[in-house]
Amino acid sequence: MHLSAMAKLCSLLARVFSYPDRIEAQAYTSVEFLDICEGFVSEAGFPARIADDVCERFAEMSNRMDSEERGKALRVEYTQLFTLPPRPISLVGSKWVHNRTLASERKGERFAVDEVYRELGLRNKPTVRDPADHLVSELDFMHYILRAEARAWDNDDLVMARDWRQLRDDFLEYHLYELALGVAHAIDRMSSNAHMRYYAALLRLVIEHI
Repeated sequence: MHLSAMAKLCSLLARVFSYPDRIEAQAYTSVEFLDICEGFVSEAGFPARIADDVCERFAEMSNRMDSEERGKALRVEYTQLFTLPPRPISLVGSKWVHNRTLASERKGERFAVDEVYRELGLRNKPTVRDPADHLVSELDFMHYILRAEARAWDNDDLVMARDWRQLRDDFLEYHLYELALGVAHAIDRMSSNAHMRYYAALLRLVIEHI
């Protein structure tokens, strides 16, 4: 499978699960964006694809609404699902993942994830308000890992490549997997927005195959 394409998919997912501004919302609901995502899925070489009907409903909604209308619909959907109390769907790992590591058991999932970042000398920018265990932060981190692993393989550094692969597997198993699948399944239950349901399907596909 193509690591660079998988990294790009994680980066795209991190963007769509951040609250989009007006221009971003219009871009993320366009047929062109669907084509970009599906292109990366094909390039990644996953053994599965997103169901045709999910993609078709995305395209149908995009073609039926003008860019302003569909962008506004996405922003409203995001607000209702993830922002307004009682926040039907949490994007924070602490709500989904419990006691998967010793650090998580002792001090909570947020501390455990932040500890992984700190061991690599990473920290959120001061302007980033999302906590360490937010879905966006964890997807960004997976993007970072996949890019580093790809560079190691390109440089024939097998030891470093395997170390990055082990970190990828561990972070997925102990932190990101349950969070991402929990969010994806919750969107399936609670949202009828075709764009949001595609993002959930893409999230599930990527997390199950990286």
